Formats: sequence, structure tokens, C-alpha cells
Amino acid sequence: MNSSSGSNSNESMSSDASTKKCFLNRGDFMEHIKFPENSPSLIVIPSNKEGTGFLKYCYDERHLKGKITEEEFDKIVEKAAKISAKAYSKKRVMDKSGIGKMNGMLMIASSLLTLGFLSIIIAAADANSNFLHLLGYILLVPSLVIMATIMVINWFKNVRTFITFEEITKQGLDSYFSKINLENFIERGLEWKTAQLGHFWIELRIKNPISQRNDNWVANRNERDSNLNSPFERRISEENRLVDFREEGEMIEKISEKQSEVSVPSSNEHKEGNHSKGSVNERPGSKNMFLDESVSEENELNKDASDNRAEPEAFELVEDQKELENYINMGEAPEN
Repeated sequence: MNSSSGSNSNESMSSDASTKKCFLNRGDFMEHIKFPENSPSLIVIPSNKEGTGFLKYCYDERHLKGKITEEEFDKIVEKAAKISAKAYSKKRVMDKSGIGKMNGMLMIASSLLTLGFLSIIIAAADANSNFLHLLGYILLVPSLVIMATIMVINWFKNVRTFITFEEITKQGLDSYFSKINLENFIERGLEWKTAQLGHFWIELRIKNPISQRNDNWVANRNERDSNLNSPFERRISEENRLVDFREEGEMIEKISEKQSEVSVPSSNEHKEGNHSKGSVNERPGSKNMFLDESVSEENELNKDASDNRAEPEAFELVEDQKELENYINMGEAPEN
């Protein structure tokens, strides 16, 4: 049992030692990191191991030819490297910076005055001198004033939070990239950006330029409008119009059929009925039995065009019309 417990403790100690060795510095991390590969939409510029700049000669002619020259590309990468180097030096200065010179001088003066006050008070107690007591308090007052002033200044002073090197690098690169993107690159369909915290690599993203996007939008709009008048839609609209014409023709036929149903079954009977009506209307007050048939027929046709209410009477006067014709041919007038 003791041997097993001892072996377990040894294993735990070895595992703790191995875990302590797993910490990597930035250089080791950069050796194990996998950078994205270049593509038609993304160009990656890795950082060096120290983080003070970015690698040169990352221009990829396959994807950048015609979009940006190699000289312009290298200038921007060099500028980004300078920004990263400045951020590194700034971080070193911040790490080494301590208390300000003014605060340090005030604190030294206050400490000396306090030390003088204690020395004079001790001497005044030994000599039993009131003058030394007064001199000691005179030295204590400015010491207290200086300490109070330092406390007030530190109270209202803006405390700077701890900023990492990655954050400083990202701030500088974001400011620079946003400026050059607006000035030159967005219109060309390019965009410089920082990756992650702007510490391990920077990116050049390739997009469609604004002019090309506008052309594509116009082309899509024209294509959409042309689709509205496609042959299929034109055929559908033609069929709809044919259906409308067919329905209109059917309505016209129905109206004509109704009109024909209202009209006299035979045109001859219609004319004869109208003629008989005129003759009958003239019969009571006329002694001349020989009537002008052509004039009466024309008048009756005009009346028939304006008012069809006389049509039913023609059916009732068919027999009277025949009888009237017989009397006219004989030269005699019928009796009332």
C-alpha cells in the first residue's frame, strides 16, 4: 500500500512539473500557430516572432494583380510594421514608468520636513526649550500641506488602466487602416483589417469595388425588368386578352339573341303588321280606300325603329289585314 501511494505521489509531482512546462512565450506560440492561406478574397500578412512588425514579401500576384501594385502593398505593410514597433516601445515605457517627477519631489520634501519635525521635537524635549517646540511645529505644517496636496491630486487624477501590447497594437492599426480604406481602397474593392487583436497578422480583404457593385445592381435590375416581359409572361397576357375578347363576343351574341327574340318572327309579317296598323288607324276617318302603300310602309318602319311596342299588335291584326286587302282590291270599303 505504501509503495502504491508513493508511486501515485511521484506521478502527481511529475504531472505538475509537466504542466508547468506547458507555458509558451510569444515566439513559441508563433511557431505553432497556423495562419490562414491566401485566397481570392483574403491575403494574410503574418507578424514576426517578436511582434515588432510584419513579414515582407507577402505580395501574392495571383490574387492582387490588377488590384494593387507590389510597391503600394509593401509600403502599407511597412507602415503597419512601424506602428507595431511604436506600440511595442510605448508598452515598454509604460511598464517602466513609475511615479511622476513632480509627485516624487513633493513626497521627498514632505518626508524631509517630517523628519526635521521629529528631530527638533526630540531636541526640544531634552533641552526643555519652547523655541525648539515652535520651530518643530513650523516644519510640520508644510509637510502636512504637501501630503494633503498629493492626496487631492491623486484623487482627481485619471487612473490609467492596464493596457496590453495587443490592445495598443490594434488601436494603432485600426486607426491607420480606417483612414486609408476611406481614402483609397474601399472604392477599389479592397479593405485592410487587423486579425484577432492585431498582433499575429493583418489582412487585406478583396471585395467588389463600388463601381462594379453598382454595375451589378443595374444589371440585376434590368434583368428583373426584362423577366417581367418574358415570352412566358407575354403568352399568359395574350391568353388573358383572348379570354377577355371571347367573353366579350359571347356577351354580344347573347344580347343579339335577346333582341332577336323580342323582334317579329318573320320580317314579312312584321311589315304586314305595321302596314295593317297604319291602315286600321287611318280607316275610321278616311273615305279614300286607295292608300299610298309606300308612304305608309316607310312611316311605319320609322315608328318601329323608335318604338317596338307596336309589334304585338301585328299578330292580332293579321286577319283584319287580309280582309282589308280583299276590299281594297274590290274597290269597296269595309264596314265599321
